[in-house]
Amino acid sequence: LSSDEEKKLQEWLGAPDCSINYVTALNKRVDGTGKWIFKNPTYLKWKRKGSILWIQGQAGSGKTFLITSIIESLKKITVSTLSIYHYFDTRDNTESKRSFQGFLSSCLSQIGVQDQKIHAELKNLHESSRNGLSPSKPTNERLANTIIQITRDLVQKDYQVYIIIDALDECNEMAKVWDFCMQMADLHIGILLRAGM
Repeated sequence: LSSDEEKKLQEWLGAPDCSINYVTALNKRVDGTGKWIFKNPTYLKWKRKGSILWIQGQAGSGKTFLITSIIESLKKITVSTLSIYHYFDTRDNTESKRSFQGFLSSCLSQIGVQDQKIHAELKNLHESSRNGLSPSKPTNERLANTIIQITRDLVQKDYQVYIIIDALDECNEMAKVWDFCMQMADLHIGILLRAGM
């Protein structure tokens, strides 16, 4: 995968850059924040067996820092483990960090490229959307189906896949995200959702 190919693919997907939220939270986090969760039996069971784990708390209770600590921990597991994340964010002027489509394109941009290779399902989606010289944007349904197909393929190859979602309550299409997460949970992956009260 050349940097030019990756750039074209990212531009076509139009995925929001949630690494900005991740790095900002990491930089603001006090060392040791959220370490308690790594000994929590519910979290350990979720990490081992998958399913959906829901984290809620009042505003200002450090939920984003906790989520960021979890992402950082999962990223350190390198063998056959893939963690993808999305931060919903009402401060985003483009609204792509608030929409269902932004969430899907964010997930696909992370799961669709592994070891510097574009997954065949993402290639197929990109090729099939060509209309003349420039490819048209994929529908939400096609984005979701591609993510499901790639995840299914990874699970069959014994990958442990995690999806971590921060600030679900800041999404303007929460029901669609929830329905998608329920579909993904059927693939026996770990989904962690965080929302305010």
